[in-house]
Amino acid sequence: MNNAGVVTDVTDVTKEQRRARDHEVFRLLCVGDIHLGRRPGRVAELLGDDSELQISELGSDAAWRLTVNWALDNDVDAVVLAGDVVESLDDRFKAYGYLEKGVRDLNAAGIAVVGVAGNHDGVALPRLASRLEGFHLLGKGSKWEALELAKAPRGAADEAAAEATDGAAAETTGEATDEATAEAAAEAATATVAPGRRLRLRLLGWSFQGRRARINPVSSLLESPDLPVSKVIDLATFSTATSSAEQPEQPEQPKLPEPPEPPEPPERPETTEAAATIGVLHCDLDSRKSDYAPVSREDLRAAPGDAWILGHIHKPGDLSGTRPLGYLGSLVGLDAGEPGRHGPWLARVSGHGAVDMEQIPLAPIRWEEVDLDISAIGVSATRDDGEDPPAETVDIEDEIAAAVTSALNSVHESLAAECYRPRAVACRIRLCGQGPAYSALRACLEAGRDSAAADALYQQLRRDETTYFVEKVIDAARPSLDLESIAAGSDPPALLARRLLALQQGGAAAERLIEQSASYTDKAVSFLRELGGPGDEFDVSPGRERLLRAGLALLDELLSQKDSDRERAS
Repeated sequence: MNNAGVVTDVTDVTKEQRRARDHEVFRLLCVGDIHLGRRPGRVAELLGDDSELQISELGSDAAWRLTVNWALDNDVDAVVLAGDVVESLDDRFKAYGYLEKGVRDLNAAGIAVVGVAGNHDGVALPRLASRLEGFHLLGKGSKWEALELAKAPRGAADEAAAEATDGAAAETTGEATDEATAEAAAEAATATVAPGRRLRLRLLGWSFQGRRARINPVSSLLESPDLPVSKVIDLATFSTATSSAEQPEQPEQPKLPEPPEPPEPPERPETTEAAATIGVLHCDLDSRKSDYAPVSREDLRAAPGDAWILGHIHKPGDLSGTRPLGYLGSLVGLDAGEPGRHGPWLARVSGHGAVDMEQIPLAPIRWEEVDLDISAIGVSATRDDGEDPPAETVDIEDEIAAAVTSALNSVHESLAAECYRPRAVACRIRLCGQGPAYSALRACLEAGRDSAAADALYQQLRRDETTYFVEKVIDAARPSLDLESIAAGSDPPALLARRLLALQQGGAAAERLIEQSASYTDKAVSFLRELGGPGDEFDVSPGRERLLRAGLALLDELLSQKDSDRERAS
Protein backbone atom coordinates (compact mmCIF):
# COMPACT_ATOMS: atom_id res chain seq x y z
CA MET A 1 0.00 0.00 0.00
CA ASN A 2 0.98 3.63 -0.26
CA ASN A 3 0.76 5.67 2.95
CA ALA A 4 1.04 9.40 2.29
CA GLY A 5 3.37 8.81 -0.62
CA VAL A 6 5.62 6.28 1.05
CA VAL A 7 6.06 3.33 -1.28
CA THR A 8 5.53 0.13 0.64
CA ASP A 9 5.73 -3.47 -0.40
CA VAL A 10 2.82 -4.88 1.59
CA THR A 11 1.39 -8.02 0.02
CA ASP A 12 -1.43 -10.27 1.18
CA VAL A 13 -0.43 -12.31 4.22
CA THR A 14 0.34 -15.83 3.04
CA LYS A 15 -0.48 -19.07 4.81
CA GLU A 16 3.19 -19.50 5.74
CA GLN A 17 3.34 -15.98 7.20
CA ARG A 18 0.24 -16.63 9.28
CA ARG A 19 1.69 -19.85 10.62
CA ALA A 20 4.92 -18.03 11.47
CA ARG A 21 2.89 -15.44 13.34
CA ASP A 22 1.26 -18.19 15.42
CA HIS A 23 4.64 -18.52 17.16
CA GLU A 24 4.67 -14.78 17.89
CA VAL A 25 2.67 -14.48 21.09
CA PHE A 26 2.82 -10.68 21.05
CA ARG A 27 3.64 -8.10 18.40
CA LEU A 28 4.65 -4.68 19.74
CA LEU A 29 5.47 -1.64 17.62
CA CYS A 30 8.15 0.25 19.57
CA VAL A 31 8.60 3.94 18.82
CA GLY A 32 11.60 6.09 19.77
CA ASP A 33 11.78 9.87 20.07
CA ILE A 34 9.01 11.49 17.96
CA HIS A 35 9.30 15.16 19.01
CA LEU A 36 5.82 16.15 17.84
CA GLY A 37 5.85 19.85 17.09
CA ARG A 38 9.35 19.91 15.57
CA ARG A 39 10.06 20.14 11.86
CA PRO A 40 13.13 18.97 9.90
CA GLY A 41 15.82 21.65 9.99
CA ARG A 42 16.17 23.97 6.96
CA VAL A 43 14.22 21.63 4.65
CA ALA A 44 11.67 24.22 3.54
CA GLU A 45 14.51 26.63 2.72
CA LEU A 46 16.51 23.98 0.87
CA LEU A 47 13.61 22.65 -1.19
CA GLY A 48 12.46 26.10 -2.25
CA ASP A 49 9.06 27.29 -3.41
CA ASP A 50 9.07 25.23 -6.62
CA SER A 51 9.12 21.86 -4.85
CA GLU A 52 6.07 19.61 -5.04
CA LEU A 53 6.72 18.54 -1.44
CA GLN A 54 5.19 20.21 1.57
CA ILE A 55 7.13 20.45 4.82
CA SER A 56 4.09 18.99 6.62
CA GLU A 57 4.66 15.73 4.72
CA LEU A 58 8.16 15.25 6.15
CA GLY A 59 8.06 16.07 9.84
CA SER A 60 7.42 14.20 13.05
CA ASP A 61 3.63 14.41 12.78
CA ALA A 62 3.74 12.76 9.33
CA ALA A 63 6.06 10.04 10.66
CA TRP A 64 3.64 9.37 13.54
CA ARG A 65 0.72 9.07 11.12
CA LEU A 66 2.66 6.56 8.98
CA THR A 67 3.50 4.58 12.11
CA VAL A 68 -0.15 4.43 13.17
CA ASN A 69 -1.20 3.27 9.70
CA TRP A 70 1.47 0.56 9.68
CA ALA A 71 0.29 -0.71 13.07
CA LEU A 72 -3.31 -0.84 11.84
CA ASP A 73 -2.28 -2.89 8.80
CA ASN A 74 0.06 -5.36 10.50
CA ASP A 75 -1.65 -7.17 13.40
CA VAL A 76 0.04 -5.19 16.17
CA ASP A 77 -1.08 -5.79 19.77
CA ALA A 78 0.30 -2.58 21.27
CA VAL A 79 2.29 0.54 20.41
CA VAL A 80 4.99 1.40 22.96
CA LEU A 81 6.48 4.94 23.10
CA ALA A 82 9.96 5.44 24.63
CA GLY A 83 9.69 9.13 25.56
CA ASP A 84 10.17 12.56 23.97
CA VAL A 85 6.85 12.10 22.23
CA VAL A 86 6.41 15.88 22.38
CA GLU A 87 9.17 18.40 21.57
CA SER A 88 8.43 20.77 24.45
CA LEU A 89 5.77 22.07 26.81
CA ASP A 90 4.98 24.88 24.36
CA ASP A 91 4.21 22.32 21.65
CA ARG A 92 1.74 20.30 23.71
CA PHE A 93 -1.41 21.86 22.24
CA LYS A 94 -0.35 21.25 18.64
CA ALA A 95 0.94 17.79 19.54
CA TYR A 96 -2.30 16.82 21.30
CA GLY A 97 -4.27 16.75 18.05
CA TYR A 98 -1.79 14.46 16.32
CA LEU A 99 -1.37 12.19 19.34
CA GLU A 100 -5.08 12.01 20.15
CA LYS A 101 -6.04 11.07 16.58
CA GLY A 102 -3.42 8.31 16.46
CA VAL A 103 -4.34 6.90 19.88
CA ARG A 104 -8.05 6.93 19.01
CA ASP A 105 -7.49 5.09 15.71
CA LEU A 106 -5.24 2.51 17.38
CA ASN A 107 -7.68 1.94 20.24
CA ALA A 108 -10.56 1.51 17.80
CA ALA A 109 -8.63 -1.38 16.23
CA GLY A 110 -7.97 -2.96 19.63
CA ILE A 111 -4.35 -1.78 19.83
CA ALA A 112 -3.18 -0.57 23.23
CA VAL A 113 -0.91 2.48 23.53
CA VAL A 114 1.62 2.65 26.37
CA GLY A 115 4.55 5.02 26.87
CA VAL A 116 7.01 6.75 29.17
CA ALA A 117 7.89 10.44 29.39
CA GLY A 118 11.36 11.71 28.45
CA ASN A 119 13.34 14.83 29.26
CA HIS A 120 11.61 16.89 26.54
CA ASP A 121 8.07 15.98 27.60
CA GLY A 122 8.47 15.22 31.31
CA VAL A 123 5.84 17.88 32.02
CA ALA A 124 3.88 17.91 28.75
CA LEU A 125 3.21 14.18 28.26
CA PRO A 126 1.66 13.53 31.72
CA ARG A 127 -0.70 16.45 31.07
CA LEU A 128 -1.65 15.08 27.66
CA ALA A 129 -1.98 11.53 29.00
CA SER A 130 -4.53 12.71 31.57
CA ARG A 131 -6.74 13.86 28.68
CA LEU A 132 -6.16 10.84 26.45
CA GLU A 133 -8.42 7.92 27.24
CA GLY A 134 -6.75 4.76 25.96
CA PHE A 135 -3.17 5.98 26.52
CA HIS A 136 -1.36 4.64 29.59
CA LEU A 137 1.65 6.58 30.90
CA LEU A 138 4.07 4.15 32.56
CA GLY A 139 6.02 5.20 35.65
CA LYS A 140 4.31 8.52 36.30
CA GLY A 141 6.06 10.62 38.93
CA SER A 142 9.44 8.94 38.31
CA LYS A 143 8.31 5.72 40.02
CA TRP A 144 8.74 2.31 38.43
CA GLU A 145 5.53 0.69 37.28
CA ALA A 146 4.62 -2.73 35.91
CA LEU A 147 1.73 -3.17 33.49
CA GLU A 148 0.54 -6.37 31.83
CA LEU A 149 -1.02 -7.05 28.46
CA ALA A 150 -3.18 -10.18 28.37
CA LYS A 151 -4.65 -12.09 25.45
CA ALA A 152 -5.84 -15.51 24.42
CA PRO A 153 -3.40 -17.42 22.22
CA ARG A 154 -4.12 -18.08 18.58
CA GLY A 155 -5.94 -21.38 18.43
CA ALA A 156 -7.54 -23.87 16.11
CA ALA A 157 -10.28 -21.43 15.16
CA ASP A 158 -7.73 -18.98 13.79
CA GLU A 159 -5.90 -21.67 11.83
CA ALA A 160 -9.12 -23.10 10.38
CA ALA A 161 -10.36 -19.64 9.45
CA ALA A 162 -7.03 -18.95 7.73
CA GLU A 163 -7.33 -22.19 5.74
CA ALA A 164 -10.88 -21.24 4.74
CA THR A 165 -9.71 -17.79 3.60
CA ASP A 166 -6.96 -19.36 1.50
CA GLY A 167 -9.51 -21.72 -0.08
CA ALA A 168 -11.86 -18.89 -0.96
CA ALA A 169 -9.01 -16.87 -2.47
CA ALA A 170 -7.89 -19.85 -4.54
CA GLU A 171 -11.43 -20.34 -5.86
CA THR A 172 -11.76 -16.72 -6.96
CA THR A 173 -8.43 -16.84 -8.79
CA GLY A 174 -9.23 -20.07 -10.60
CA GLU A 175 -6.97 -22.28 -8.51
CA ALA A 176 -8.10 -25.80 -7.69
CA THR A 177 -9.30 -26.44 -4.13
CA ASP A 178 -8.93 -29.85 -2.56
CA GLU A 179 -10.92 -31.71 0.06
CA ALA A 180 -8.56 -30.59 2.82
CA THR A 181 -9.45 -26.95 2.19
CA ALA A 182 -13.16 -27.73 2.29
CA GLU A 183 -12.72 -29.61 5.56
CA ALA A 184 -10.76 -26.70 7.04
CA ALA A 185 -13.57 -24.33 6.09
CA ALA A 186 -16.09 -26.60 7.75
CA GLU A 187 -13.99 -26.81 10.91
CA ALA A 188 -13.68 -23.01 11.15
CA ALA A 189 -17.15 -22.72 12.67
CA THR A 190 -16.55 -25.29 15.39
CA ALA A 191 -12.87 -24.87 16.30
CA THR A 192 -12.27 -23.27 19.71
CA VAL A 193 -9.41 -22.06 21.84
CA ALA A 194 -8.62 -23.94 25.02
CA PRO A 195 -10.80 -22.21 27.65
CA GLY A 196 -9.13 -20.32 30.48
CA ARG A 197 -5.71 -20.10 28.83
CA ARG A 198 -4.25 -16.60 28.89
CA LEU A 199 -0.92 -15.19 27.76
CA ARG A 200 0.64 -12.18 29.45
CA LEU A 201 3.36 -9.71 28.58
CA ARG A 202 4.77 -7.46 31.28
CA LEU A 203 5.98 -3.92 30.57
CA LEU A 204 8.22 -2.08 33.04
CA GLY A 205 8.56 1.68 32.77
CA TRP A 206 9.82 4.86 34.46
CA SER A 207 9.04 8.42 33.39
CA PHE A 208 10.72 11.78 33.72
CA GLN A 209 8.68 14.35 35.65
CA GLY A 210 10.68 17.36 34.56
CA ARG A 211 13.45 18.51 32.25
CA ARG A 212 16.25 16.77 34.19
CA ALA A 213 16.86 13.64 36.22
CA ARG A 214 20.37 13.29 37.60
CA ILE A 215 19.70 9.98 39.38
CA ASN A 216 20.15 6.48 37.98
CA PRO A 217 16.55 5.22 37.88
CA VAL A 218 17.57 1.57 37.50
CA SER A 219 19.16 1.58 40.98
CA SER A 220 15.73 1.65 42.65
CA LEU A 221 14.48 -1.10 40.34
CA LEU A 222 17.39 -3.35 41.31
CA GLU A 223 16.57 -2.75 44.98
CA SER A 224 12.89 -3.72 44.49
CA PRO A 225 12.64 -5.77 41.29
CA ASP A 226 9.35 -7.55 42.17
CA LEU A 227 6.94 -4.80 41.23
CA PRO A 228 3.21 -5.36 41.71
CA VAL A 229 1.21 -5.12 38.49
CA SER A 230 -0.67 -1.81 38.50
CA LYS A 231 -2.97 -2.66 35.62
CA VAL A 232 -3.83 -5.53 33.29
CA ILE A 233 -5.00 -4.60 29.80
CA ASP A 234 -7.00 -7.49 28.35
CA LEU A 235 -6.56 -7.01 24.62
CA ALA A 236 -9.70 -9.00 23.76
CA THR A 237 -11.92 -6.94 26.10
CA PHE A 238 -10.06 -3.78 25.14
CA SER A 239 -10.76 -4.44 21.46
CA THR A 240 -14.43 -5.16 22.07
CA ALA A 241 -14.88 -2.09 24.25
CA THR A 242 -13.17 0.32 21.89
CA SER A 243 -14.87 -1.10 18.81
CA SER A 244 -18.34 -0.98 20.34
CA ALA A 245 -17.78 2.63 21.37
CA GLU A 246 -17.42 3.57 17.71
CA GLN A 247 -20.68 1.89 16.58
CA PRO A 248 -23.73 4.09 15.88
CA GLU A 249 -26.86 3.55 17.89
CA GLN A 250 -29.18 0.92 16.41
CA PRO A 251 -32.99 1.23 16.37
CA GLU A 252 -34.74 -0.80 19.04
CA GLN A 253 -35.72 -4.27 17.79
CA PRO A 254 -38.91 -6.14 18.79
CA LYS A 255 -38.29 -8.52 21.66
CA LEU A 256 -38.41 -12.23 20.90
CA PRO A 257 -38.98 -15.04 23.37
CA GLU A 258 -35.71 -15.86 25.03
CA PRO A 259 -34.35 -19.39 24.41
CA PRO A 260 -33.73 -21.64 27.39
CA GLU A 261 -30.31 -21.16 28.96
CA PRO A 262 -27.79 -23.95 28.20
CA PRO A 263 -26.30 -25.81 31.14
CA GLU A 264 -23.21 -24.12 32.56
CA PRO A 265 -19.93 -25.84 31.62
CA PRO A 266 -17.75 -27.06 34.46
CA GLU A 267 -15.45 -24.36 35.80
CA ARG A 268 -11.86 -24.43 34.55
CA PRO A 269 -9.14 -22.59 36.43
CA GLU A 270 -7.54 -19.78 34.41
CA THR A 271 -3.95 -20.56 33.45
CA THR A 272 -1.51 -17.75 32.86
CA GLU A 273 1.57 -18.02 30.70
CA ALA A 274 4.16 -15.28 30.96
CA ALA A 275 5.54 -14.51 27.50
CA ALA A 276 8.23 -11.97 28.39
CA THR A 277 9.10 -8.84 30.35
CA ILE A 278 10.12 -5.75 28.38
CA GLY A 279 11.60 -2.64 29.98
CA VAL A 280 10.93 0.84 28.55
CA LEU A 281 13.16 3.73 29.62
CA HIS A 282 14.29 7.17 28.45
CA CYS A 283 17.88 7.52 29.67
CA ASP A 284 21.53 8.35 29.01
CA LEU A 285 23.11 4.91 28.56
CA ASP A 286 26.70 4.25 29.65
CA SER A 287 27.02 7.66 31.28
CA ARG A 288 28.07 8.08 34.92
CA LYS A 289 27.04 11.73 35.24
CA SER A 290 24.25 13.24 33.21
CA ASP A 291 21.18 15.42 33.57
CA TYR A 292 19.18 12.82 31.66
CA ALA A 293 18.90 9.69 33.82
CA PRO A 294 22.43 8.20 33.64
CA VAL A 295 22.26 4.40 33.43
CA SER A 296 24.97 1.79 33.05
CA ARG A 297 24.61 -1.12 30.67
CA GLU A 298 25.57 -3.50 33.50
CA ASP A 299 22.63 -2.26 35.60
CA LEU A 300 20.17 -2.90 32.78
CA ARG A 301 21.60 -6.38 32.22
CA ALA A 302 21.12 -7.10 35.93
CA ALA A 303 17.55 -5.72 35.93
CA PRO A 304 14.55 -7.95 35.17
CA GLY A 305 13.56 -7.99 31.54
CA ASP A 306 13.93 -10.02 28.35
CA ALA A 307 14.56 -6.79 26.42
CA TRP A 308 15.22 -3.12 27.18
CA ILE A 309 14.08 -0.55 24.62
CA LEU A 310 15.44 2.93 25.18
CA GLY A 311 14.73 6.50 24.13
CA HIS A 312 16.87 9.68 24.18
CA ILE A 313 19.70 9.11 21.66
CA HIS A 314 18.48 9.63 18.09
CA LYS A 315 20.86 7.19 16.43
CA PRO A 316 19.30 3.70 16.34
CA GLY A 317 21.33 1.15 18.26
CA ASP A 318 22.05 -2.53 17.79
CA LEU A 319 18.93 -4.38 18.94
CA SER A 320 19.96 -7.81 17.72
CA GLY A 321 20.69 -10.78 19.95
CA THR A 322 18.66 -12.92 22.29
CA ARG A 323 18.16 -10.11 24.83
CA PRO A 324 17.92 -6.80 22.93
CA LEU A 325 19.18 -3.73 24.77
CA GLY A 326 19.64 -0.37 23.09
CA TYR A 327 18.21 2.79 21.57
CA LEU A 328 15.28 2.80 19.16
CA GLY A 329 16.52 6.08 17.67
CA SER A 330 14.33 8.95 16.54
CA LEU A 331 11.22 8.11 14.54
CA VAL A 332 12.41 10.44 11.77
CA GLY A 333 15.78 12.09 11.28
CA LEU A 334 15.19 15.80 11.84
CA ASP A 335 18.56 17.09 10.59
CA ALA A 336 21.76 15.95 8.87
CA GLY A 337 23.14 14.73 12.20
CA GLU A 338 20.62 11.87 12.09
CA PRO A 339 21.49 10.04 8.85
CA GLY A 340 20.39 6.63 7.62
CA ARG A 341 17.40 4.45 8.50
CA HIS A 342 14.80 5.70 10.97
CA GLY A 343 11.40 4.42 11.97
CA PRO A 344 9.64 2.24 14.54
CA TRP A 345 10.77 -1.25 15.54
CA LEU A 346 8.58 -4.35 15.50
CA ALA A 347 9.20 -6.51 18.57
CA ARG A 348 8.13 -10.11 17.98
CA VAL A 349 7.76 -11.92 21.28
CA SER A 350 7.69 -15.71 20.95
CA GLY A 351 5.97 -18.16 23.26
CA HIS A 352 9.24 -19.08 24.97
CA GLY A 353 10.09 -15.46 25.79
CA ALA A 354 12.54 -14.65 22.99
CA VAL A 355 12.30 -11.09 21.65
CA ASP A 356 13.22 -10.37 18.04
CA MET A 357 13.51 -6.72 16.92
CA GLU A 358 13.13 -5.51 13.32
CA GLN A 359 13.37 -1.89 12.25
CA ILE A 360 10.62 -0.62 9.93
CA PRO A 361 12.16 2.40 8.10
CA LEU A 362 9.00 4.47 7.65
CA ALA A 363 10.60 7.91 8.09
CA PRO A 364 9.25 10.26 5.38
CA ILE A 365 12.61 12.04 5.04
CA ARG A 366 16.06 10.48 5.08
CA TRP A 367 19.50 12.08 5.36
CA GLU A 368 22.43 10.55 3.48
CA GLU A 369 26.08 11.38 2.78
CA VAL A 370 27.70 10.47 -0.53
CA ASP A 371 31.27 10.88 -1.81
CA LEU A 372 31.90 12.57 -5.15
CA ASP A 373 35.36 11.94 -6.63
CA ILE A 374 36.39 15.01 -8.62
CA SER A 375 39.33 13.38 -10.42
CA ALA A 376 37.40 12.75 -13.66
CA ILE A 377 35.68 16.15 -13.77
CA GLY A 378 37.26 18.62 -16.18
CA VAL A 379 39.74 16.14 -17.64
CA SER A 380 38.52 17.06 -21.11
CA ALA A 381 39.44 20.67 -20.32
CA THR A 382 43.19 19.92 -20.28
CA ARG A 383 45.63 19.02 -23.05
CA ASP A 384 48.92 17.20 -23.04
CA ASP A 385 50.72 20.27 -24.43
CA GLY A 386 49.49 22.42 -21.55
CA GLU A 387 47.46 24.68 -23.83
CA ASP A 388 43.75 25.34 -23.20
CA PRO A 389 41.35 23.65 -25.65
CA PRO A 390 38.86 25.74 -27.62
CA ALA A 391 36.34 27.39 -25.28
CA GLU A 392 33.33 25.98 -27.11
CA THR A 393 34.42 22.39 -26.41
CA VAL A 394 34.61 22.84 -22.64
CA ASP A 395 31.82 23.48 -20.13
CA ILE A 396 33.12 22.65 -16.68
CA GLU A 397 29.79 23.51 -15.05
CA ASP A 398 28.02 20.92 -17.21
CA GLU A 399 30.53 18.28 -16.10
CA ILE A 400 30.06 19.26 -12.45
CA ALA A 401 26.28 19.05 -12.83
CA ALA A 402 26.52 15.62 -14.47
CA ALA A 403 28.74 14.36 -11.64
CA VAL A 404 26.31 15.61 -8.98
CA THR A 405 23.37 14.02 -10.80
CA SER A 406 25.29 10.74 -10.91
CA ALA A 407 25.94 10.97 -7.16
CA LEU A 408 22.24 11.53 -6.41
CA ASN A 409 21.29 8.63 -8.68
CA SER A 410 23.70 6.39 -6.77
CA VAL A 411 21.85 7.21 -3.55
CA HIS A 412 18.55 6.36 -5.26
CA GLU A 413 19.93 3.03 -6.44
CA SER A 414 21.22 2.20 -2.95
CA LEU A 415 17.68 2.64 -1.58
CA ALA A 416 16.03 0.63 -4.36
CA ALA A 417 15.96 -2.54 -2.27
CA GLU A 418 14.17 -0.85 0.64
CA CYS A 419 10.52 -1.84 1.05
CA TYR A 420 9.69 1.63 2.37
CA ARG A 421 10.83 4.58 0.30
CA PRO A 422 10.99 8.07 1.87
CA ARG A 423 9.26 11.07 0.35
CA ALA A 424 12.52 13.02 0.39
CA VAL A 425 16.24 12.30 0.71
CA ALA A 426 18.55 15.12 1.78
CA CYS A 427 22.06 14.41 0.48
CA ARG A 428 25.28 15.79 1.89
CA ILE A 429 27.90 15.58 -0.88
CA ARG A 430 31.52 15.19 0.17
CA LEU A 431 33.97 16.23 -2.52
CA CYS A 432 37.07 14.02 -2.50
CA GLY A 433 40.07 13.22 -4.68
CA GLN A 434 41.99 15.75 -6.74
CA GLY A 435 41.70 17.03 -10.28
CA PRO A 436 41.59 19.99 -12.63
CA ALA A 437 38.00 20.90 -11.65
CA TYR A 438 39.02 21.83 -8.12
CA SER A 439 39.25 25.59 -8.74
CA ALA A 440 35.88 25.69 -10.52
CA LEU A 441 34.27 23.73 -7.68
CA ARG A 442 35.77 26.06 -5.11
CA ALA A 443 34.40 29.02 -7.05
CA CYS A 444 30.90 27.49 -7.04
CA LEU A 445 31.09 26.93 -3.28
CA GLU A 446 32.38 30.43 -2.54
CA ALA A 447 29.70 32.00 -4.73
CA GLY A 448 27.04 30.78 -2.32
CA ARG A 449 24.03 28.55 -2.63
CA ASP A 450 21.76 31.20 -4.13
CA SER A 451 24.12 32.13 -6.95
CA ALA A 452 23.69 30.97 -10.54
CA ALA A 453 27.20 29.48 -10.43
CA ALA A 454 26.14 27.12 -7.64
CA ASP A 455 23.14 25.68 -9.53
CA ALA A 456 25.36 22.89 -10.89
CA LEU A 457 26.04 21.71 -7.31
CA TYR A 458 22.76 22.24 -5.47
CA GLN A 459 20.40 20.13 -7.53
CA GLN A 460 16.98 18.61 -6.93
CA LEU A 461 15.86 15.40 -8.67
CA ARG A 462 12.62 13.41 -8.69
CA ARG A 463 12.95 9.61 -8.89
CA ASP A 464 9.79 7.50 -8.64
CA GLU A 465 7.94 8.96 -5.64
CA THR A 466 11.04 10.38 -3.94
CA THR A 467 12.64 13.83 -4.19
CA TYR A 468 16.45 13.95 -3.82
CA PHE A 469 18.15 17.25 -3.05
CA VAL A 470 21.60 18.48 -2.03
CA GLU A 471 21.58 19.63 1.60
CA LYS A 472 25.25 20.62 1.81
CA VAL A 473 28.56 20.25 -0.05
CA ILE A 474 31.67 19.48 2.01
CA ASP A 475 35.02 20.29 0.43
CA ALA A 476 37.41 17.45 1.26
CA ALA A 477 39.02 17.48 -2.19
CA ARG A 478 42.46 18.70 -3.26
CA PRO A 479 43.73 20.64 -6.26
CA SER A 480 45.93 18.78 -8.72
CA LEU A 481 49.30 20.42 -8.03
CA ASP A 482 52.91 19.37 -8.58
CA LEU A 483 54.26 20.31 -5.14
CA GLU A 484 57.87 19.35 -5.86
CA SER A 485 58.06 21.61 -8.94
CA ILE A 486 56.42 24.51 -7.11
CA ALA A 487 58.69 24.03 -4.07
CA ALA A 488 61.79 24.53 -6.23
CA GLY A 489 61.08 28.26 -6.48
CA SER A 490 61.79 31.05 -4.00
CA ASP A 491 58.46 32.89 -3.84
CA PRO A 492 55.68 32.53 -1.19
CA PRO A 493 53.94 29.66 -3.09
CA ALA A 494 57.28 27.77 -3.04
CA LEU A 495 57.62 28.24 0.73
CA LEU A 496 54.06 26.97 1.27
CA ALA A 497 54.67 24.02 -1.07
CA ARG A 498 57.74 22.96 0.94
CA ARG A 499 55.71 22.96 4.16
CA LEU A 500 52.96 20.93 2.53
CA LEU A 501 55.54 18.38 1.37
CA ALA A 502 56.76 18.14 4.98
CA LEU A 503 53.19 17.49 6.13
CA GLN A 504 52.75 14.77 3.51
CA GLN A 505 56.00 13.04 4.49
CA GLY A 506 55.23 13.10 8.22
CA GLY A 507 57.91 12.93 10.91
CA ALA A 508 59.20 15.59 13.28
CA ALA A 509 58.81 18.47 10.80
CA ALA A 510 55.14 17.62 10.29
CA GLU A 511 54.54 17.41 14.06
CA ARG A 512 56.09 20.86 14.56
CA LEU A 513 53.80 22.35 11.92
CA ILE A 514 50.73 20.74 13.53
CA GLU A 515 51.73 22.07 16.97
CA GLN A 516 52.29 25.57 15.57
CA SER A 517 48.90 25.48 13.85
CA ALA A 518 47.16 24.35 17.03
CA SER A 519 48.84 27.19 18.96
CA TYR A 520 47.71 29.79 16.43
CA THR A 521 44.19 28.35 16.45
CA ASP A 522 44.02 28.50 20.26
CA LYS A 523 45.06 32.16 20.19
CA ALA A 524 42.47 33.00 17.51
CA VAL A 525 39.70 31.23 19.43
CA SER A 526 40.66 32.99 22.68
CA PHE A 527 40.60 36.32 20.88
CA LEU A 528 37.13 35.61 19.47
CA ARG A 529 35.86 34.62 22.90
CA GLU A 530 37.15 37.86 24.39
CA LEU A 531 35.18 39.73 21.73
CA GLY A 532 32.07 37.66 22.46
CA GLY A 533 32.32 35.80 19.17
CA PRO A 534 31.48 32.14 18.44
CA GLY A 535 34.84 30.73 19.52
CA ASP A 536 33.35 27.43 20.67
CA GLU A 537 32.39 26.57 17.09
CA PHE A 538 36.02 26.20 15.96
CA ASP A 539 37.89 22.92 15.83
CA VAL A 540 41.05 23.55 17.85
CA SER A 541 42.73 20.29 16.85
CA PRO A 542 43.14 20.57 13.07
CA GLY A 543 45.26 17.48 12.45
CA ARG A 544 47.42 16.73 9.43
CA GLU A 545 44.65 16.03 6.88
CA ARG A 546 42.80 19.23 7.69
CA LEU A 547 46.02 21.25 7.44
CA LEU A 548 46.88 19.64 4.10
CA ARG A 549 43.46 20.45 2.61
CA ALA A 550 43.58 24.03 3.86
CA GLY A 551 47.18 24.50 2.69
CA LEU A 552 46.52 23.08 -0.77
CA ALA A 553 43.45 25.30 -1.18
CA LEU A 554 45.53 28.31 -0.18
CA LEU A 555 48.33 27.32 -2.56
CA ASP A 556 45.84 26.93 -5.41
CA GLU A 557 44.51 30.42 -4.65
CA LEU A 558 48.03 31.92 -4.53
CA LEU A 559 48.90 30.38 -7.89
CA SER A 560 45.65 31.69 -9.41
CA GLN A 561 46.47 35.19 -8.15
CA LYS A 562 49.98 34.86 -9.56
CA ASP A 563 48.57 33.93 -12.98
CA SER A 564 46.13 36.86 -12.84
CA ASP A 565 48.93 39.29 -11.98
CA ARG A 566 51.01 37.95 -14.89
CA GLU A 567 48.08 38.39 -17.30
CA ARG A 568 47.51 41.99 -16.17
CA ALA A 569 51.20 42.77 -16.50
CA SER A 570 51.25 41.50 -20.06
